[in-house]
Formats: sequence, structure tokens, C-alpha cells
Amino acid sequence: MVSAATDKGLPMLALGAAAATAVAAAGIYASRSPQDENEYHFIAFLDGKSGCSRNGKLVSLPRDSLQQLEDAVCSALGIMPGCSLFVYDTKEQLLQETLQEQLQQHLSNSKGWRGCALLPLIASTSGELSSDAAQLSPLKLPPSGPRPLPVVRNALLATTGPYEPPFYNFWHHLFTPDKVDRWGETVRVQLPSNPVDRQALRGHYDDFEAAIAASVHTCDADVLQELLERQEDFPKLWNRANERTFTRMAENGIFTSDTPSSDWQTVHGLFPRGFNQLKIQTAYFPIIVKKTHNFVAEWSRYKPGHVVTGVNNWLACLTADAVIKAACNVDMDNIARRARDEPAHPILETFRRLGAINPATAKPWQVVGLANYLNPFYDTEAGQERLYNQLKVQLQGMVEQLVEETRRGELGDTLLSSLISERSPATGLYVRQSLLFSHFATLLVAGHETTANTMGFLMYHLSQNPQWEQRLRAEIRVSASQRPGQRP
Repeated sequence: MVSAATDKGLPMLALGAAAATAVAAAGIYASRSPQDENEYHFIAFLDGKSGCSRNGKLVSLPRDSLQQLEDAVCSALGIMPGCSLFVYDTKEQLLQETLQEQLQQHLSNSKGWRGCALLPLIASTSGELSSDAAQLSPLKLPPSGPRPLPVVRNALLATTGPYEPPFYNFWHHLFTPDKVDRWGETVRVQLPSNPVDRQALRGHYDDFEAAIAASVHTCDADVLQELLERQEDFPKLWNRANERTFTRMAENGIFTSDTPSSDWQTVHGLFPRGFNQLKIQTAYFPIIVKKTHNFVAEWSRYKPGHVVTGVNNWLACLTADAVIKAACNVDMDNIARRARDEPAHPILETFRRLGAINPATAKPWQVVGLANYLNPFYDTEAGQERLYNQLKVQLQGMVEQLVEETRRGELGDTLLSSLISERSPATGLYVRQSLLFSHFATLLVAGHETTANTMGFLMYHLSQNPQWEQRLRAEIRVSASQRPGQRP
């Protein structure tokens, strides 16, 4: 499921592979930079010999430059000047001599598109609409989901339900088969806005309250596929308040930076070299197999019926060992440490503590202790920041040591060595020294915690559904029997 708040960008009409409502919704996941309130915004669709394209392009113009609309549309669509423009919904042709009056009329009726005056247009290269374009239905907003409540709006969709993870409850309330039959695979809801987001985005929308509240959620596979195929049109921008909490630790790493930025493009040009098929098969797969064997060996010591506690901790040890060994050629040996009931490797231990006390997410008394929290003379906020910064400096020091060992050639040819010494084929630049810690931190966040959590949920659900566990066991036996030297 993808969720996308409406401040993530104007081109909510720019997608076109699926049905109109789903297409319109998915486009909200587009560019998330706030738009200038002194501009008019359009989505232009090209109508040619083969019919009207379903992939729209965003065009923004200063309000005093509407006479340049045709040139701007032609430039965005990559066609020669001289096209004819039509309003998408009404099929009315825009005429140069009455352009201002026509646009004012249509734009005044278009504020429903996520709080912005946004007008979809069709650009024809022949001077008239094709039969395909003439038959297009007006674009519509996705249907609304459950009725929002005062103040909290639809926030209870996440906080109430049979599941602990909020997005499980979102799925339960929005996308079970009976709900999809009711409003489809793409739906609008209204969520309370974060004060930080409100401050950052105020003044950028014609209808600010409508824009800041609306949120679109989809489970439409066609929408997701098109978003992936058109990443250049729909960049990832990491600028929401809940996302900034991660940047406190990972800073401008590959997963926490904007895709249009030079830093992201530089490191993204290098990462595929470390994750190509040959590297995965010859370098990483043996590491994963070895660490998995270590994990299974430790759990095999338990007698049948034994209740294993701290399962996610165990799984995090497994995934962290595999990720850091593969990326940096450092064996943290966390599985054995966990079996001996010892603290995790200092890198993992510090990383965990740092994540647990993030002032943006942790409860103050959990960080500074209840006694300090209740002490009226103790500055709780300063205490949180001080401890957080101390741990971050410690983790940065450990990463800097890994970088220096890699630079001296002591750890061999690794992903980290590639980030240090190679130019990016995407930009021709080296990764900045100051960002090596950021990329290492995001490897830990996205490379091992997510996998550990997924494995934990998998193991739990298999334990609750023995028929699927038996099917999985049978598939593993068949697969293992087909590998030379592997025990079925």
C-alpha cells in the first residue's frame, strides 16, 4: 500500500496507465516541493496520431505570463511550437485572444484538485482533437473513504483495529475485499496535519486546509508500476516532519535524501555496482547462508517446546551481521554474542541506543530517566539532546575507523571501498567524505531492521498457520535436494 499526502506535489493527474480515479490519486505521490502561490499550474497531455497520451506533464507559469502557456506546454511535452490547447474536461479550445478570460473561468473551478488551482489540458499537434481524446471522460478525484471526525479526522484508521502496526489497521479499514468493493483500490482520507508541515507549507496553496488535510492511499498495482517506471516524473523528496526524524541520525544518506539532489544521484550511480546479480550470487549469498547457519545452529540448541524470547533481537543480530559483513567485510559476530547473552557489537549497540532515544520519537522519561524527568530543575530537552549527540559522535567515530581501515586496504574490495574510491558513473563525482557516515547509517536502518521485522512477522504468521508452514517446509526440501552438496 502506498500513502501520499497531498503536499507531495501537484501532478496528481499526471499518471495515466490505470482508470482515471486511480491515475489521479497516484499522481499525488509526485514532486513534493511546495508550489508558488503566484503561479498557475497545468497538467498537459499530448494528443497525436496514435491518440491521447495518458502520461501528463506538469507546467507551471507565473500568473502574469499566461501568454507563454503554449510555448511552455510544447517545451514540457518535447514538441515543436504551434500546438492547439484544449481543456481536458470540457474539450473547449483555448484561444489566444480570450486566453486570460477562459483560464480564469476554468481555474476558478479547479481548486478541488488537492487545494491548488490545477487545470488539465490536451495539446494537439494537428489543430483538433483525435477521436480518442474527444471521448475521454473528465478526470475525477478518487472517492472518499470513511467519513472524517472533527479534529482527529481519519486518524483512527491507524490507531484502532485488530493490529498493532498502524498500516495494518489502515489496510483493515480501507483495503479488505469488502472495502475495495465499496470505494475501489484508491481512496482519499483526511489526516491531522503535523505543526511542522503546516508551518513549512503555509502560503503555497489556494485552499491550504484542503491541501494539508487530504491524503490518498492506493493498493492499485497499475499505479505502483507506473510510479516505478516514471521515477523521473515523480521524484522522492524527503521533507515531511515524520521523515525528518530519520535524518537526525542518517542525515543525507541514500534513503533519506531527495532523488533530484546531486548527492543522491552520485551514490545511486555506485550502489548498483555493489548489488548486481554476480555480486549477490558470488559474494553476498555465501555470507547470508553462513550467517543463517549460525542462527539456526544457536536456535537448534533449544529443546522442543522452548519459548524463545526477544525474537526480533535475534533476527536483528542475524541481518546486521550479514549486512555489515557484505558491505564492509567486518564480522560483528552478533549471533554468537546474543547466544552468550553478551552485549551486541559496539556498532549495533550504539545504533540501537541512538534510535531508541531519538528526541523526535522517544518519550522524554525513557531517555533521561523518570527521576530527572520529574525534577523541576532538570532541563529534560537539553538532557535528551546531550545524550543523543554523545551517542551519535560515538557511532560516527566507529564508522570513521571503518572508513580508514578500508582506505588502507585492510578490509578488501567492498561496497564501502567503492563509495570511497570510485567516481559515480551517474555524475562523474566522488561521494563526499562527510556523507560516508550517512550512507552507512542508512544501510543499517534500511538494510537490516526492515528485513528483521519482516522475518519476525513471517515467522509469527507461519506459527499461526501450520498448513502454510508445512508447504514452506516441503518447498525448501525440494529446493535443497536440487542443489549439489546441500542436505534436504
